[in-house]
Amino acid sequence: AMSALPAGWTMMIEPNSGQPYYYNAATGNTSWTPPDTGGGSAGGLPPGWEARMDPNSGREYYIDHNRGVTQWTPPQSGGGAGGAGGGGAYQLPPASGGGSAYSLPQQPAPPSGELTAADLAAIAAIEEADAREEEERRKAREREASMPLPSGVSADDDLAGDDDGEPRAHEWVSNKEATSCFLTGTKFTLTNRRHHCRYCGQCFIQAVSSKTLAIPALGFKDPVRVCDVCHAQLEAGDPVCVSKEVSRMRDKEGAAQQQGLRALADWAGFDPQFASAAAIDAFTRLDAFSRLEELLHKDKGSAVQAAAVRLVGNMAYYEAYLAPLGKVDPPVVKAVVKLLGSSKASAEAKVQAARAAALLMDDEEQRRAAADAGAVAVLTDVVLAGDCPADLLEWVAGGLIRLCSADAKTAKEVAKSGAAFLLAPSLGSASTAVQEEVATLLAVLAGADADARTQAAESGGLPQLVGLLRSRTPSTREAGLALARELVRSSRCATALADAGAAAPLCNFVVQAANSGGTEEGLADAIQLLLSLGAAGGSAMTRVQSAVRDANAIPALTQLMSVSDREVRAAAMKAASEFSANDSRSTDALRESGGVVLLSESLLSPDDQTALQAVSTIAQMSSSSAHVQSIVDNGCLGPLLQLLTHRSAGVRQEAELAFSNLARSGAINSMLLTDPSASKHLVGLMRRAGGVMQSQAAFAIAGIAGDARARETLFTQGALPQLVGLLDADPELAGAAVQAVAHFASDERFRATLAELGAARPLAHQLSHRSPDVMRCALSAVANLSFVAEGVASLAAAGAPLKLGELLFAGDAQTQHMVLAALCNMANADPRDPAMQLMQVGGALGLVTLCTARDPQIQAQACLLIGQMSQCTPFAAAVLAADATQILAGLLHSASADAQMNAVYALGILAGHDEAAARAVEATGAITALTRMLLGGGAADTKRRATLAIANVVRGQWRQVYNMGGFAALLVALNVGTDAVQQEASRAIADLAADPTHRRALLSDVNSVSSIVGILSADNPATQLCAAEAVLAFAEEASAREVLYSMGLVGQLIRLLTAPKDEGARPVAPDAQAALVGTLAHFAADARYCDTLRITMSPLSDLLLSDHAGVACNAARAIANLAQSEANHEALCAVGVVDRLAELLPSPDEPTQECSVLALAKLRPPPSLAARFLASGWQLSLVALLEHSDLEVQAASASVLGELCADAKFREAMLADGALGTVVELLAGGQAHCALAALRALRSMARHAGQAAAGQSAALQLAQAVCADAPAAELRQALAYRPP
Repeated sequence: AMSALPAGWTMMIEPNSGQPYYYNAATGNTSWTPPDTGGGSAGGLPPGWEARMDPNSGREYYIDHNRGVTQWTPPQSGGGAGGAGGGGAYQLPPASGGGSAYSLPQQPAPPSGELTAADLAAIAAIEEADAREEEERRKAREREASMPLPSGVSADDDLAGDDDGEPRAHEWVSNKEATSCFLTGTKFTLTNRRHHCRYCGQCFIQAVSSKTLAIPALGFKDPVRVCDVCHAQLEAGDPVCVSKEVSRMRDKEGAAQQQGLRALADWAGFDPQFASAAAIDAFTRLDAFSRLEELLHKDKGSAVQAAAVRLVGNMAYYEAYLAPLGKVDPPVVKAVVKLLGSSKASAEAKVQAARAAALLMDDEEQRRAAADAGAVAVLTDVVLAGDCPADLLEWVAGGLIRLCSADAKTAKEVAKSGAAFLLAPSLGSASTAVQEEVATLLAVLAGADADARTQAAESGGLPQLVGLLRSRTPSTREAGLALARELVRSSRCATALADAGAAAPLCNFVVQAANSGGTEEGLADAIQLLLSLGAAGGSAMTRVQSAVRDANAIPALTQLMSVSDREVRAAAMKAASEFSANDSRSTDALRESGGVVLLSESLLSPDDQTALQAVSTIAQMSSSSAHVQSIVDNGCLGPLLQLLTHRSAGVRQEAELAFSNLARSGAINSMLLTDPSASKHLVGLMRRAGGVMQSQAAFAIAGIAGDARARETLFTQGALPQLVGLLDADPELAGAAVQAVAHFASDERFRATLAELGAARPLAHQLSHRSPDVMRCALSAVANLSFVAEGVASLAAAGAPLKLGELLFAGDAQTQHMVLAALCNMANADPRDPAMQLMQVGGALGLVTLCTARDPQIQAQACLLIGQMSQCTPFAAAVLAADATQILAGLLHSASADAQMNAVYALGILAGHDEAAARAVEATGAITALTRMLLGGGAADTKRRATLAIANVVRGQWRQVYNMGGFAALLVALNVGTDAVQQEASRAIADLAADPTHRRALLSDVNSVSSIVGILSADNPATQLCAAEAVLAFAEEASAREVLYSMGLVGQLIRLLTAPKDEGARPVAPDAQAALVGTLAHFAADARYCDTLRITMSPLSDLLLSDHAGVACNAARAIANLAQSEANHEALCAVGVVDRLAELLPSPDEPTQECSVLALAKLRPPPSLAARFLASGWQLSLVALLEHSDLEVQAASASVLGELCADAKFREAMLADGALGTVVELLAGGQAHCALAALRALRSMARHAGQAAAGQSAALQLAQAVCADAPAAELRQALAYRPP
């Protein structure tokens, strides 16, 4: 039975604990225990009335169970029924993520002590209302006594009223309405009877309503029947009956549905017990979630939808409800999304729908379901619609955060819609929650798409973002930091953010955090953001460094280097390094605050992480020239070298980077040059796979490779193969390697090695490097490599001439010098391939153009290269087409000796191609200039090239050179020209010497004659022959013989004719030998020299045996001339010339025969040779010569026969051969010297014949008569032979 409270006492609910307490309005006292009723004083509530606490407002209200009405005033006052209770809906405070426990707002403790005047007035009003209601209750009891039982309720049903004071049936569901169990849905039957739960009033089967429990709040002090759901709720102390409110949700009337929904939403809004397992189980067993999904649809009315979605949102606030809500088919979230997108939904409904959707999407399954339902488009449309209320925007942003964070594709889709542009201004919202949610969403979008970053930066929201960074609220500041971190990924956005003043609040926060011990949340992120702002460079770095100076942040960063948080420590080290770079004040602050010393001490820390952070900072600082010296001065170098072999790979890598930076800066070059172990580390760094360190090491090596000793050390440490290997790396790394290789290539000791290592190909490729400095280094290396044969072929094969040709038109002279040098070296080896490559880029015209450059050295190189390349016919044709001959001819008058000499060379090569080219050169008047060069005092090389050029132009017609420069020009060509030129010039001289007029002119110049004599020893046979012929022509002149003799020509001739073949001397060619012997013959014919040439007798005797007819003939002539002197006869015979002359008698060469017989006649061979004549048949040749057309030959033959006829056998043979008749014919020939020879022969025959037998011919008789003892005196004197 329900007992009434004493007068003035009211039961209330303590909101923090949910426990009931009691309050006396008259005295102001409170009590946790019910006050003593004092035997049921008149001050209690009338029967059927119940006092309850409105959970929304905290006010007490009263329920009349008899009439089913409520009122605010107590029933004792007799007042009428009040308005429908329930109050307004309770709003949960905004939540940023959902899932965290909600703390109830602080409420005042139950009242105690003295009442105020307002309290007394309220109590008086309540008492007055109670008096009115008491009268109403009395009348109701009288009506109740006369009322029949409700329809469908029998007297034996447990719903029938008892005398124990239980509520009547009109508070419960009627039997007629309850056809099945409210919990299980089982149909009621006669055997399966219905039972009402005394707490919720619904009907249940026995199986789920067998439990009992006292319900003091309803006046049931003794246990009464309750359903399983209510039993669990009552056990848990839940303030709201779930079954009752669910029954209202199931009601067909919208008002009832709203009432149930609001009651449950109110409970969820203030009581965490709403998320208890018992409550969730109750909702699940009652299938409330499915009913809730049904109520969300538009056909249920907007008010019901608003109430339903509010309940969903309050449920979703608790993580435990997410799974049950997601198990509904279809998931509740789909209906929520649909409601949010409805144009007919109220503004409040949309807010609640956005909130519910956001909270539901904390569950992955429901997030996917929401996405499938088009949540992305719906939420995005809300944003794009503009003018979004703050409370709606908060949850819309929250929903998009959950969707975009889970799916990058969704984030890009939202970002591309332009939502970021509309969201950014809301960073300045008055609502902190909106600021945080919008900032977080923008961070997600900016992280997914670059356009979103641009939109956020250009929408005017950056000043508001800076305001978030200034916030003292950690969550707001963290949201701002998250967005800023994404924005600074774009250097443009970073610059804009820096311009908006973001650095100042960040620096202030860092300083404040350092002063408070460095434990502030988000400190590492703030420092990292500063670093990102500075990384944008330009004005951004300037503004950041300015903010760092203004806030005096460097000492704070130094202080943070020693905090325990590793992330903060690492960020502080890096920031101190970067922001002090190139800023003298900050650099001084870092040094003065002990930052560098602290880093140096931390390098060798036993803690690997500390060492890593310190060495990473040193590595960062070492990249700035402002810090390099400070690092070295503060003792960091020694620890760095130790860290190069550290056990931790990360520490080693950073140490290597720092060491390579220092090495590249040049600050430690002195150590690298003196400490091989340090340079060995550099070589080791080049073997690493990391491009940065390899590049730094290569740059460092380039810095010290200028020293010859350093190159040698680096070479022995294996640096060169590594450098060559890096030439094919990325442009920056290859650029560093090129600079180092260029130093090695400048040292001739390493050029061949570079070629063997294959450096030519990558170096040729680097000629196209985008960096002018690297390109020039590659060019220098290529030029030096072209000095070795191994490198030339590789360079040509690698296409270097093509790349070099592209550089021909470079603006600076130094580049052109190196290009031309490299091309000249390659063309010198083999001009064909370089020439063809050069033509592809217009190299022919380029070289012709360079011949007109102002720099004489460039002119000289261009001319030389034209000459070399013109050995390739197509290139020569291209040069000639560019009118190069005129330009080159002009350079023959250049003041530069090199330009002049190379122009001569080029003209000579061009003229040598064909007749047309020769005539083109001749047309420029170059012959005159070239001839002057021959006669001038220039270098021998210049004259040699001029001679070659002239030879190619005149093409053997040296007479025009003689016409311009006389014999002097020909003699210069003879002295300095090639074999071919000497041959042509000597031929010209020989031809001119054959002309008496020109010969006399030549003989007037002793030096010229001496030069001609000098080339008798020429290696070229043709040249030697021409010289010999010229000398032979000179020897015809008596005056010339005197000059030649004085020059020692005879001795030279003897040396040439007698040089042993085994001494390596080149033998004199037969034709030249014949001319030389002919010259001796001229000297022998001169009485002045005849007796002085005995030394030539033996060589001449040997030359009689020559196979060359001219040599033998001239030798015989020379001997004949020598035989004119009786003094030479004995010597000639002593060297065996007679036998050898006799051997020449049968010679098929008529001149040889003639000279031989003439010589034999002068030497008068003794009869002792007759036998050899007969044996060899030589007498036949003598007899044949008797009929020679030349009378001198006839006479000489007759004379020799006469001498030999002294031998009887020979005479008999002659008579037998009919030689006598031929001799007699000579006698009658009419020529005195022939007759004398014939007579001498006849006398010899007759003297030795004795008495001729009968039958001797008349001729013999005539001969005997002529030869009688007394012939005519004059005839007898003539018998002695004289040469003609």
